[in-house]
Amino acid sequence: MAGKTKKWLALLPAFLLFVPALAVAEGPLNWEDSSSVSFERLSDKKGLHSDLFILPLTLKRSFERFDLSVTLPYMFRNGNTAVSVVNGWAFRTGARTNLRGSDNGFGDAVLEGNLYLLDEEKSWPISLTLTGNVKAPSAPKSRGLGTGKFDEGIGFRLDKGLAESWVVSAGADYTFVGRIPEAKLKDVFSFYAGLFRKFTARLAGVISYEQSTPLLAGARSFRDVTMGLNYRATKKDSVFLGATVETASNPDYGITLAFSSRF
Repeated sequence: MAGKTKKWLALLPAFLLFVPALAVAEGPLNWEDSSSVSFERLSDKKGLHSDLFILPLTLKRSFERFDLSVTLPYMFRNGNTAVSVVNGWAFRTGARTNLRGSDNGFGDAVLEGNLYLLDEEKSWPISLTLTGNVKAPSAPKSRGLGTGKFDEGIGFRLDKGLAESWVVSAGADYTFVGRIPEAKLKDVFSFYAGLFRKFTARLAGVISYEQSTPLLAGARSFRDVTMGLNYRATKKDSVFLGATVETASNPDYGITLAFSSRF
């Protein structure tokens, strides 16, 4: 019975995505679906490492002042260690010699929401967005693809336009991580700063720096530098290609290719 209950809880974000529709009587609906392929190598100071392929599928619904999205990733893990994705960050959750060298399966489903409090385009000096997310334990813990616990996160984002083609962004998030007996997991705090540059009507570039506290007690902080290009093929469809380099610990590097479409 407990197993069935856990499966239903893992599907909860998909049902919650449609709840706001009950409160919206009129106006156009703004949907977006996106998918991507990313590779990350996660290592530690002892020389242990795991390779992780993530293929997430995201469905988002936007409204005038907020949006909701649900993401369900499919994951491929190679290495004798358990991994988990916490608020977009991939972490090793400790050595697990009983795990097979490689495995795959669905990762944890994530429900995310953004509330747009201030809009720079409406005479405010800056744009302010509040963010929140809930991770449901849909990943098979026995395969080392998740912790088997719920995580909850809150945060904010600031955006400021600089001239016509530049936007600077900054933000922070705090994630309350579900505890497990196998490892001493800690809550995660992360922050970032980024610069967006519009080159043409279709092509834009972004560079950002992100830092996160470690998920495991005694580990080092994570520091990522990401560079990417976004190409808008049509008014509805776009492609993103990005690369991430870890400057302190794991992951050592990562590559992401993403596609999105509005309808």
